Amino acid sequence: MTRETISPSDIRAIQAVLIAVRQAADAICDRWSLILVAAAFAGETRFGGFSERTGMASRLVTSRLKNLCDMGVMMRVPYSVRPPRDEFVLTNQGRALLPVLQHMVDWDRTWNKGAEPSALLQSPTGAPLAVTLICRHCGHATTARDIALQVSRAQLRSAPKKTGARRRSIVTSANRFFNTFGLRQSLDIFGDKWSIEIILIAFFALHRFTDFSDNLGIAANILTDRLERLITLGVFRHDGVRGYYLSEKGLALYGILVSIQAWADAWVPQRYRSPVTLIHRACGQVFKPKTILEPV
Repeated sequence: MTRETISPSDIRAIQAVLIAVRQAADAICDRWSLILVAAAFAGETRFGGFSERTGMASRLVTSRLKNLCDMGVMMRVPYSVRPPRDEFVLTNQGRALLPVLQHMVDWDRTWNKGAEPSALLQSPTGAPLAVTLICRHCGHATTARDIALQVSRAQLRSAPKKTGARRRSIVTSANRFFNTFGLRQSLDIFGDKWSIEIILIAFFALHRFTDFSDNLGIAANILTDRLERLITLGVFRHDGVRGYYLSEKGLALYGILVSIQAWADAWVPQRYRSPVTLIHRACGQVFKPKTILEPV
């Protein structure tokens, strides 16, 4: 007698995946932290420079730099003794976030009119670069439609209890006046943890309002607000009969989700690994993502 296969859309699997995603999102998916990391990749190291170049309030710069140092994404390096002054530089863990930011910038540039150029996607000569997500095993470019999902029973059994997460208020690109280094609408999504989890549910082929509310435990008014925002951004389309579906623009967010998961798997200590394994349909192997840059 063969054991029953667990569907990736099984509520047990969804809840376990949400635990893993929430741990990753709690580590880095905060708009202010992402902007500061982008500024660091643009060459900024000093507190005054971060505040001036981003347009962020000093209190935000202070709190987020502290969080990034506590996480090991940045470290303080003294550059003056009298008076004591420190620089903030990216660690290896922080530098490993570059593919995440590159995927975000590439998505913004591809799907949003008026997206500003970013040094994060330029060659040393200033030529624009494009991001491609490939399979490390076969080298083929890969999108969400090229991936099958497989649930690990052992990993599912070891899932910790789902915990709450801090939710920060949304600041949309329409009323944002700070320098985002090429990150615009992607920050509206990946700087808000409810939006990330709603999109994740849609990638598991769940589309009804009740699918989102039952799996996320989100209040109806908050869920309605986020779904309306995602429709306005063009990430979702609403079929009044069948529910909410990812548009082509929404499906293109897949590379960002995968790169965040890969970073968290490598650098977030004691993180619960998702029980859902990604299988690359073309080669049949476990999907190991790799980001490559090519001239536009």
